[in-house]
Amino acid sequence: SGAGTGDYLARWTDTETLGDSVVLASGDDILIPRYVGHVGDTNTYFGFSGNDTIQFNTNSNERMRIISSGFVGIGTNSPAKLLTLGTASPFIRLQESSSGGDKRLDLWIDSNAVAHIDANQSASQITFRTASTDRLRITNAGLVGIGTTSPTHNLTVSSGSTSQTAITIGNTSSGSSRLYFDAANGDTSGSDYMWIGQNNDLSGEIYMAQNSGSFHIKTQPGGTTQTNLTVTQAGNVGIGTSTPSQTLEVHSTIK
Repeated sequence: SGAGTGDYLARWTDTETLGDSVVLASGDDILIPRYVGHVGDTNTYFGFSGNDTIQFNTNSNERMRIISSGFVGIGTNSPAKLLTLGTASPFIRLQESSSGGDKRLDLWIDSNAVAHIDANQSASQITFRTASTDRLRITNAGLVGIGTTSPTHNLTVSSGSTSQTAITIGNTSSGSSRLYFDAANGDTSGSDYMWIGQNNDLSGEIYMAQNSGSFHIKTQPGGTTQTNLTVTQAGNVGIGTSTPSQTLEVHSTIK
């Protein structure tokens, strides 16, 4: 026996009485007031914690939320972008394992706010593509290739251009444009480095710091390397000698 409200699904309120459940039939839809779970695991459920919001919980903790804008939050209840991960150490893994062996790409931010992209798999290479073509590749040896999939140095730039393959270092303000070299310790500080550059007045420079040694121009005729011109830290210029002792010292025939 018992009575109920129209459109509400009936439920037994005791062993002999029927009453209303919390489930409402509305046309072709079934409406519930808040959450849906299952009997064997009551701390795992999904439902509607507010208007225009869907919430997913496991172990009594919210794991994912979809808000009215369609933004999805994982680890956060206020996503600011289409997908927002809001945990203490957000981590995303893309993994393909159907062809044997795990092939993974990991993206995460560490506790020092440093962002990481890690090709954590057998090939351990990352490639950046546009128009279905490799534009930049980083190999498992840390070599970077632009325009090539097999770089042979720390940075290899290649193209099939019929005009030129070029690297541009520019400055749109009042400073200079420079390319630095430091074979001593790599920090381009102190006095053991050199640079090649152009100043804002359009003059060009090759600069050797105090302890960086002499500047040489070399060629390799017949496979044997020879020094053709040397400029020492003292300002002496040598042609045909790498150890000039005079302002200009020529060890060759002048015509």
